[in-house]
Amino acid sequence: MSESSWIEEYLLATENEIAVDAHLYSIGGSNAGAFGHLPRPSRWRGMSAKLQPALRIVGTVSRALWNVGAARAYLNYDASRLDRYRQSCAPAPQGLTSECRELAVAFSSRAADVLHIPALPEEPKQWLTFPWAPIHPLPPGQAQVDAFSLLTAEDIELARKLAIRASAELRRRPSTRLWALQSYTAVRWFAARIALAKFTECRLLIAEHYDRWAMLADAIARSGRGNALTLVQHGALAGLSANGEAPSGRLHFPLPHRLTSVSRLSVYDAISQSVFLSDVLTPECVARGVEMRTFKPTIELTRMNTTGRASLLIVGHTLCEPLHIALMNQLSRGDVDVEVFYKPHPTAAPGNQVARQPWQVIHERSVFPAVDLVVAYPSTLVTEYANVGIPAVVHALDATPDSAIALASEIQARLTGKVATISVD
Repeated sequence: MSESSWIEEYLLATENEIAVDAHLYSIGGSNAGAFGHLPRPSRWRGMSAKLQPALRIVGTVSRALWNVGAARAYLNYDASRLDRYRQSCAPAPQGLTSECRELAVAFSSRAADVLHIPALPEEPKQWLTFPWAPIHPLPPGQAQVDAFSLLTAEDIELARKLAIRASAELRRRPSTRLWALQSYTAVRWFAARIALAKFTECRLLIAEHYDRWAMLADAIARSGRGNALTLVQHGALAGLSANGEAPSGRLHFPLPHRLTSVSRLSVYDAISQSVFLSDVLTPECVARGVEMRTFKPTIELTRMNTTGRASLLIVGHTLCEPLHIALMNQLSRGDVDVEVFYKPHPTAAPGNQVARQPWQVIHERSVFPAVDLVVAYPSTLVTEYANVGIPAVVHALDATPDSAIALASEIQARLTGKVATISVD
């Protein structure tokens, strides 16, 4: 493929990323402009409203600097840093790219929690990892190789040049120029694209739905080198809904571009399947036939409540922090003596106020406390806890602190007379 084609792939992938970020900013009646169109809205939305004007200034000034030379300087720096990392990698096994027939691609750390039985018929034997998404140690019999061990100095130089050209095009186009800062990941994206392009007749396993990395894997499967693509659901698609309504079988915002080359799809249930087939995959992809697999996401509980009191897990998200802090306030003054655990979102660091609350924060990704009740926005953990018999109270992603009193009353009513008797073998 030509370099121009790769740049167009990147721009399409970034437009999907922009759509996701714009939707997250819109939850609760805000908009991306109020935050200067900064990438990664989950990092900024949880900050105090008093800081929003400052964030808008930071975003606007950063974008102005990005447009007059900071983009090229940063992308050159990122390429240089990644090339030094490449040189430190152990060599990849000889013949890997031509002989590997199935490859679990860890674009995110979450992939290692998802790409295994029962989501797949058998455990992956070979993993491809990236320096920005470390994964936990793999079980015996599974091997991992760093994507950068497949790259040469010439590959990094190509990724750098493509990133600079793509960043300039992102800034030039009227539909994307306000989102110019999204190109901070461009060198990484092109480096990953170059590494994966080396594989032939290989089935890629991914746990991304429709972001820039899912679009990258889709492009590889579409490239005509005999590659195929399996997509495994990693989270509740209803989690992006602001209103907390029951899942409708449709995505809550329109995607600019859908996936064209998925041939196998593992989902939680019929509603999730409907979302993917209606709004994530192209009609042509669906018409060719997609092999479906349904699985229940599972977790292993850890007994942490040794007090005998009723216990509660609050599933955190930066968008919900004001509500959860107000809820903790109400529970502390309530009639039910309850031990509260708080589990932050795995990809968005919690705000400073979270650490100051009288709950126990669970930072470990793989630790899930055994509790009597879960409180959460529409999250995967609601399903995972339900699968082990623990109920949940679900609130909207944009619920305000004003709803804390009613939420606390419902929680206390459901916990009355309960004690934590769950044991974990």
